[in-house]
Amino acid sequence: MTPAPAAEDIGNDTSQAQQAEKTRLPGFGLPVNYHPVGDSFPTAISRSPEEDCRRRILPLITLRELEMLRIMNEITDKTDWHIKKTEAIAAKGRDITLRMMDWVIDELRYKAEVFGRTGAVSVYTGDVVKSDSALSESFRLKLQRAAKALEGVPEKHKDWHPGPKNTVLDLDHPSLFPLVYGRSRILERGRTALYDALKEYYSCTTSGGDDGLR
Repeated sequence: MTPAPAAEDIGNDTSQAQQAEKTRLPGFGLPVNYHPVGDSFPTAISRSPEEDCRRRILPLITLRELEMLRIMNEITDKTDWHIKKTEAIAAKGRDITLRMMDWVIDELRYKAEVFGRTGAVSVYTGDVVKSDSALSESFRLKLQRAAKALEGVPEKHKDWHPGPKNTVLDLDHPSLFPLVYGRSRILERGRTALYDALKEYYSCTTSGGDDGLR
């Protein structure tokens, strides 16, 4: 029996991998209950060239700091947060102590200055930023118009998100289109672009008969 590939080779679509063998995924060339060997989630974030880039060790932080980060993340999601930060903090202030609030205020003042210069803000560790200006206004309007087609379905077909009744509409939730073993089509080699997806779809195959539990 051919040995199962390491985790880093699962779904690999580089030219070298394509020459070696076809795509092998759980339920498609591998047992459905296949468990990868090695690092499942490699990362490019590394502190130094000598550090193992396949893993990332982050410093531990307290629950209080996590709560402050959560509050700052919610505040910076709001429109004009950098202008109305005092009001936004006051609305969230009941969740934290006075000393924690002082720290949040100081941190948001600094982030507001950075946001004013760059148009972007980061909260959590990992150098992931969010911005209200990274995309052009014309693109935003185009995206809104495209979403109207998904919003304008009959009421009985609308997929309201669980929670507060009819306040959040899931336009295209992944759970509506799950992977079905033996039915979902899979591209055997490489990847395709959006403009070519329909043509490639008809050349895709489904999982074979030897992909069951082992």
